[in-house]
Amino acid sequence: MKPDITIDITFTVKDESVVIRTNAKHEKVQELLEDYLHSIMGAGKDHAPMVERDVYKIVIGVELAEGDAWGSHHDCGNKGLRDGIIMRILALVAEKSSKISFVD
Repeated sequence: MKPDITIDITFTVKDESVVIRTNAKHEKVQELLEDYLHSIMGAGKDHAPMVERDVYKIVIGVELAEGDAWGSHHDCGNKGLRDGIIMRILALVAEKSSKISFVD
């Protein structure tokens, strides 16, 4: 997959700080993350063990076409942890938290 839009997330657990690198408009990140989570709903349980880290990296990409093709890679160990981190980031973005930093 060659994504048209990428969202590269670094999440630091201790202080819940988030650094986001993206080629999307910053104000669209919340909508894109919501769309990504919606696209993976019902994918089933991931039995892989989670990996405990101080800092997690998640990269999400979307190839824009009819039906948009989403993909991701992460170092969380399992998809449940990945999705939980994304949901926490969504809450921080919605709060317009100072813990969110965008880097070009």
